[in-house]
Amino acid sequence: MVAVLSFAVFVTIDPDNNVLTPQVTFVALALFNILRFPLAIFAMIFSQRLRAFFAEEEINYYPISNEHSDEAVKIENCIFTWGSNIQEQPTLRHITMSVKRGQLVAIVGKVGAGKSSLLQAILGEMNKVCGNVNISGTIAYVPQQAWIQNLTLRDNILFNRTYDRIFYDKVVDACALRLDLTCLPAEDLTEIGEKGINLSGGQKQRVSLARAVYSNADIILLDDPLSAVDSHVGKHIFDNVICKLLCYIVFFSIFLYRISHITLSASTTGILSHTTRILVTHGLHYLKYCDNIIVIKDGQISEMGTYHELITTQGAFSEFLEEFLIEETKKRVRSGSIDKDDEDVSEILNEIVKFSPQRRKLIESKIIHDVANTSTIREKSSSSQLDITTTKRNGDLVTTQLEGENIVTTGRMEERVALLDEQNKTTQKHKLIENEGVETGKVS
Repeated sequence: MVAVLSFAVFVTIDPDNNVLTPQVTFVALALFNILRFPLAIFAMIFSQRLRAFFAEEEINYYPISNEHSDEAVKIENCIFTWGSNIQEQPTLRHITMSVKRGQLVAIVGKVGAGKSSLLQAILGEMNKVCGNVNISGTIAYVPQQAWIQNLTLRDNILFNRTYDRIFYDKVVDACALRLDLTCLPAEDLTEIGEKGINLSGGQKQRVSLARAVYSNADIILLDDPLSAVDSHVGKHIFDNVICKLLCYIVFFSIFLYRISHITLSASTTGILSHTTRILVTHGLHYLKYCDNIIVIKDGQISEMGTYHELITTQGAFSEFLEEFLIEETKKRVRSGSIDKDDEDVSEILNEIVKFSPQRRKLIESKIIHDVANTSTIREKSSSSQLDITTTKRNGDLVTTQLEGENIVTTGRMEERVALLDEQNKTTQKHKLIENEGVETGKVS
């Protein structure tokens, strides 16, 4: 039918010049046969995707309050699930939290504890079984996996908003994208491929962050945006975008004979200084700059408070802090980068010693013991075994025993761990060739 109609229209338009010769006829028929299957399969796939989309269950969005309130986010005794079946095991249970306007709140916890799910619940992407959720203001979301459109880099940041050159340049500089723009062929007018194929993971994450910042939303949800960037870039973004510490007031109390550190403000000069920020992060050295910290454990809020309040208690946050320090140090020992960027580990240990010197000693001994065990397992073929015990400590001076020999190390704990690892390797050196000889003679 398509061929007949096409030939009829072809001849009718210009009967004198449009003549159906065998050359025209067979070429047209071959073209119609080539197009038949793609057009048929396109319609079938399109209908299947529409049917699958409309078959999805409806999500009941939470009530959003536009009334002016000091609390930007308020959740009261809520239970959230990903499925619609109420009988299934809920992902988040008994969630009660409130975030005031302009606060910087961090959410921490182990992998799979429910940190990202809590952000999805605030967005309204999860099913609420019970409780009340009130969101006051507009929301911008920075996911863990950056979503990039097949547009120019500028359009990915603007996201159909009006182009403001001054504010746009400020956002680009704050998100550390200026140097990346100079490397692109057309700078920010460069066409970005599908899913950001011509951008690195860190660049895509910074573009996603710049989009959220440029949106000028009242509430910004940040799902671990600093995990895909280097440490120095992460510090730049944290200082210029998320938060910047105003100052510390340090005073000496003659009655308690101790130094107290009080943070006046979590953020006053960052580009998001007046925005409500909820940050999921694994960078524990950023937590002391947050106004409040929420600790998630097994889908529940186990602790909530300031950094100084949580670090002094023996709760879930302290356990998470110990596990982070031990695993981070072991990972850096295995990768050989323990001396390159270990300032964050030392910084956390220095914060701990202000409130509990004995706790720092305990954490350091656990780190040294676990790292030594890791090295022993890695060098299992060796007959030498590590026997590490702390014998003396005076300030930063530590004496350890290794196979009956005393090794005195000073400085940072990570340097002591590296020295122990190196000592373990040197004890296993042996000759590749035990004996050499030369023979002379004739070949018959």
